Amino acid sequence: QMCIRDRADCAQLEQLLPRQVQREERRERKDLGAEGERRRAVLGAMLTAPQVARAQSPYDAAFAASTKLDADAFYAAHPYRSPGDVLTYIETCAAPGDAKAVLQAFEYFGKKYPMYSIGATKGKILDSAVATARPKRIVEIGSFLGYSAVRMAAKLPADGTLACVEGNPEFARTAEGVVARAGLSDRVRFFVGLASDEISNVAKAIGRADLVFLDHWKDLYRADLQAIEAQGLLRAGSVVVADNVGPLFGAMEYLDYVRGCG
Repeated sequence: QMCIRDRADCAQLEQLLPRQVQREERRERKDLGAEGERRRAVLGAMLTAPQVARAQSPYDAAFAASTKLDADAFYAAHPYRSPGDVLTYIETCAAPGDAKAVLQAFEYFGKKYPMYSIGATKGKILDSAVATARPKRIVEIGSFLGYSAVRMAAKLPADGTLACVEGNPEFARTAEGVVARAGLSDRVRFFVGLASDEISNVAKAIGRADLVFLDHWKDLYRADLQAIEAQGLLRAGSVVVADNVGPLFGAMEYLDYVRGCG
C-alpha cells in the first residue's frame, strides 16, 4: 500500500512505476470519466479539501457529504417519497458488496426519516441472538425494507439461508435491492405474501429453522408462530426473537403463549 500525499509524490511515483502499471492506471482513470469528475465537483462544494482527500472512496465521500447537510438541504437532496428512495440513498453512499456501509447509510437515513426498522441499538440485541444461535437457516417474518435482513444475512455462513416473508410487494422489492447492494443475495430468499400463506412455502424451501425473527403485525405473532410450529419449522433448540412486544404493542397473547408453552 502507498500513501500519495500530493502531486509531487504522484509525479515521482509515476517515474518509478513499470510501464505496464502506468498503462493500467491511465486506463482506470479514463474509465472513471465524467462520473468521477461529477462526483468530485459535487463533493468539492460540500467538503473541505482535506475531507475530500481523506475519503476512502466516492461512496464514503458521498456519505460524509450527506451528513454535513442541514435538515432542509438533506431533505431536498435525499427525499423519502417512496420505499425505493431508501435504496437510492444507500446506492449513493455504500459501495456494492459493503454490508457495513449499507447498514450505516440505512441508519443515518432512518435518523432523518424515522421508520419501522430495528435500528442500531436493537440491532445489537439481534446480533447477540444470532451469535448465540449460530444459525444456518433463519426465517424472518416482516422484512420491511431489508435492514434486519442485511444484519442477519451478513452473519450467516456462506452456505446459510435467510428466508424473508414480506406482505407488501413494494417493501419486498426495496428490501431485495438493499440485500443485493450488500452483496448478500445468494444467502437471502424472499417470499412475498402474508405469513399465513407463505409459511408452508418457507418450510418446503428450507426445512427447519435455527432462528426465527418476528417483526410484523404484533397481533399476528401468536398465530404465525403456531403456524411455524405446525409446519415443523422449529427444531429442539431453535431460537425465536420478536420485536416490539411491550405493553404498547398489543402482543400480550404472544407473550402469554411463549411463556406458557414450555
